[in-house]
Amino acid sequence: MTASPKRLFAISLEEIGDRPKFSWQTGHGTHIAAAGSLNVITIRNRQGDEIASIPLKGPCLQMSWDKDGDTLAVITEKSNLVYLWSANSQKTNVIDTPAKDYTTVISWSKSSPILAIGTSRGNIILYDQPTAKKLPLIGQHSGRITTMAWSKDNLLAIGANDNRISVMSSNGTVLQRCDTTDTPKHLKFSEMKREKRGTYEESTVSAVIGKKHLGLWTVGDSNNNAASAAGSQLFTLNFQDKYGDISDYQWFGDGYIMIGFSGGYFIVISTYHKEIGEELHKTRDHKGYLSSIAISTALNRAATCGNGGIKIHELSDQYVIDSIITIDEGNDNLSDIEASKTAIIIAQQDQESGNYRSARDVLFTMHQELKAQHTAIPFEMANSLMLLHSYILVKIQIKLNNHNHAARLLNRVSHNVSKFPAHIVQILTTTVIECQKAGMNNSAFNFSLILMKPEYRDQIDAKYKKKIEALVRKPDKSESEEDFSQCPHCHQRVPTYELLCPSCQLALPYCIVTGAHILREDLCLCPSCNFPAIHSEFLRYLSIDDVCPMCTTKIDGSRITKLDSGAAVDSFLAQSSDMS
Repeated sequence: MTASPKRLFAISLEEIGDRPKFSWQTGHGTHIAAAGSLNVITIRNRQGDEIASIPLKGPCLQMSWDKDGDTLAVITEKSNLVYLWSANSQKTNVIDTPAKDYTTVISWSKSSPILAIGTSRGNIILYDQPTAKKLPLIGQHSGRITTMAWSKDNLLAIGANDNRISVMSSNGTVLQRCDTTDTPKHLKFSEMKREKRGTYEESTVSAVIGKKHLGLWTVGDSNNNAASAAGSQLFTLNFQDKYGDISDYQWFGDGYIMIGFSGGYFIVISTYHKEIGEELHKTRDHKGYLSSIAISTALNRAATCGNGGIKIHELSDQYVIDSIITIDEGNDNLSDIEASKTAIIIAQQDQESGNYRSARDVLFTMHQELKAQHTAIPFEMANSLMLLHSYILVKIQIKLNNHNHAARLLNRVSHNVSKFPAHIVQILTTTVIECQKAGMNNSAFNFSLILMKPEYRDQIDAKYKKKIEALVRKPDKSESEEDFSQCPHCHQRVPTYELLCPSCQLALPYCIVTGAHILREDLCLCPSCNFPAIHSEFLRYLSIDDVCPMCTTKIDGSRITKLDSGAAVDSFLAQSSDMS
């Protein structure tokens, strides 16, 4: 059965022109940038709402998000300008490269805020965004720069139409070069499958050579069977003529590569030296042409697009392609639940890696999509969204000098600290400090005891270690009482940061500014995402920032109004209960 996914939104050619390009935001994944021939870039959220429009002085040549998804870099045809759009301020900064020729390629570092800019005459400019310093590297190649890629080790690979690939460090020092038989394109860094790892975390450079061949080259390793000759020669893979030209390729799993061809085929090969060059799998997905491949490691799925539309495959047993995924058109709820489970899995992976804002944004987006379809929000999703947002709010409350709110939020997070495995010690340490400032001394003592466990003790920051040890030796078990406020449902007194009323046993919606439960008499909604907030706290927050802390949309304070009647509050509470 052919899949019939639901269209969320579309961007027409009338809006951006022909030759469309798009780029998903890295990290957060909540924005998509699209451009065509009309000298403009539109940036949309996942609901299709336009966040920004960037006018250009020529047709867009390339777009690239930095590693955190905070900045979108754009270059245009026959220009030496680079546009930098900030997702935080939603402002565009235009920089002029010192080179007199045109920009041809851009690439952000995977580990630092450095943008590499390639030009038509073989020059490279390294732009350090925090300092705005430009490092021009003149004459790196004798021809047009055609492709660039960064490794996790902060090495930059550069390919040009002088039929050469070079690798340099982030300070511009050239480490290695190799010659190719044709122009290299689609450079990538990854790691070949081998018994012994190389010098770097990602030591394999791959590139499409000309149109028909895939080249592999090992950097900084003189003992590689496939790459040969001190890592200075390219190992070239050839494929059957009937496949056509190489359209796209992606690394995945333990050294596997999926390669798509213009004839509609895709194949899977291994880079293990005993298997290299062997076709482990072959499928003709499209009878006319195949133009692109995408792989989601989080979902363990691969997608191809071509004249047969988009086809999605399940990956299993490391490389074997199972079957094309089908969706039952008559079962919308099943599709929604599967989508929400997927969002939870992706968010969990981001959360375990310490990418809390990205995890929160994934869950928020899925929450809004389910809400728009009047589908109940799974408890696991709602609870994870609440915890992640609570952690993000801590910095806001500290900035507002409200250490009591910050301590209550951290208390909530620290009771679930196992869900934040990348920063357990840092979170517990901050909790101890903020609890002390808020007079929650017994809580500070209890969290200090956890930090003194053998598995955490040596990880405590040196400047806090003695203080925490002193708290354990001479504990102060006094505790400031938490404020109480009325349950918006039954009007009974409930601790301000309690999100379940002990009297009526109903869940209490939380304020997106403070994380406390909402108040009937002081309730408002974000005009963009419709999440609730305590009206007075929202206005106070807008004095230091102008974007919603949940949806990050720019907010005009004059649009924030209290729900003006008990009926309006009851209607909101009823809708909230229906969605849970």
